[in-house]
Amino acid sequence: MTQASRDSLETALAVLGTRGCLMAGAAIHGAARSTSTPLAHVGLAAGVGTYLWTETYYGGRFVTGGAVLDTPDDDYLRRLAAIAATTRADLVHLFIDVTDPSAAPPITDGLAPSGYAARSRRTSYRYVLPLQHDYDAFLMGLGKHTRRNIRLYQRRGAEGGLMFSFAENSPSADAIPRHQREALGRNTHPRPKQPGRLAELDAFLAARQHPFHSLVRTSDGTLVSLATGFISAERAYLVYQANHVDHAAANLGLMHRSLVIRELIARGMREFVFPNGINDVLRNACRRDVAIELLLSRTDVLGRWRIHRWARREPGHAAARFLMATA
Repeated sequence: MTQASRDSLETALAVLGTRGCLMAGAAIHGAARSTSTPLAHVGLAAGVGTYLWTETYYGGRFVTGGAVLDTPDDDYLRRLAAIAATTRADLVHLFIDVTDPSAAPPITDGLAPSGYAARSRRTSYRYVLPLQHDYDAFLMGLGKHTRRNIRLYQRRGAEGGLMFSFAENSPSADAIPRHQREALGRNTHPRPKQPGRLAELDAFLAARQHPFHSLVRTSDGTLVSLATGFISAERAYLVYQANHVDHAAANLGLMHRSLVIRELIARGMREFVFPNGINDVLRNACRRDVAIELLLSRTDVLGRWRIHRWARREPGHAAARFLMATA
């Protein structure tokens, strides 16, 4: 990515302000397939616009991302219609950050833009872990069993010769050879991470002004765990973590993550955001932010055919799951 593209992306995310995590979430969920133009500006009116990820498939267009819409006003539906019309998309999948999700008007087919069917629901789109002013205070705020597990696996890791390192303002793609990242991805527990997916996420991180990565290596230097993310103000966002399947008993997910948290607290971070969810015991200490998930889908025959074909090929995509759940 050129410096001009990097600056443009960072400016776009700055415009989004606290909603920048929505864009991270869109990338993590697999929407940003074109790493050369990861964001598209959609003009809704004079001086009003938003930045969305776009993806093309089967000759159609798929749009997803975080819309800059505050608590819905009289222009709410007009803006949604403008997104659909401007992008000429078969699908528009948005997580809308609103002050009070319960106050958002229901989106039904009768209110959808012309030529589209609409579905909407309240959804939990990210987990946020509050951090304390120091690491010991953070640990004391956790449950007894969680605190015990963190200390246990940190101690076992140290006794087993596992070494941790943390680098701020450094994307992992610049610091770790690609073949090492891809080898770790193929052997990640519980599910492998494909090289193309890692390349997309690494490209997203390389576009941020304050990326970070951390490593866990064995005493002979073998990479067994990698965590990557970025920092914005007093928040850190975890983009992905890969843990080698051969070291599952070491609980690398929790052990590594707890060490990352220690480093983030030392650097003044006050929240750790997991846009793609979290599946270890730290989940119990997180709050779940809520948004409105919206799906607009074309109703013409050709549009429906492309959408159906895409959903069958990408059943794990968040938009496809929403589509199938409400079909």
